[in-house]
Parts: sequence; C-alpha cells; structure tokens
Amino acid sequence: MRYGRAARRIKGTSTSDLDDRLSEAQGRVESPEEDTEERRQAERDVRWWEALKEVAGGS
Repeated sequence: MRYGRAARRIKGTSTSDLDDRLSEAQGRVESPEEDTEERRQAERDVRWWEALKEVAGGS
C-alpha cells in the first residue's frame, strides 16, 4: 500500500492538523499563477494530504 508507512506515522494526528496542511496546499494550487512546477507540486501535495486524511479516518 502506497500510503501505509505515512498512515502509520499520522496515526493519532488530529484531523484538524491534516485539514490545515490540506488547506495550505489547496491555497497554493488556487494561486493565479501559470502552470508552473510549484503549482504541479502543490496539486500533488493536495492529493497526498487528501489520501492521508482518508486513511486517517477523516472525511
């Protein structure tokens, strides 16, 4: 499982902390800049935090 190790690391992490990290990444995606590497990285970060939040039991 791709998220197995990360999921074990976040076990016990509050979903509000995950929400904060997800919101921060979403803010970087929504910036009005062109399609840059930074934006693509932010999009990957959003997918990552969404998946970790799901694994951690958040909605």
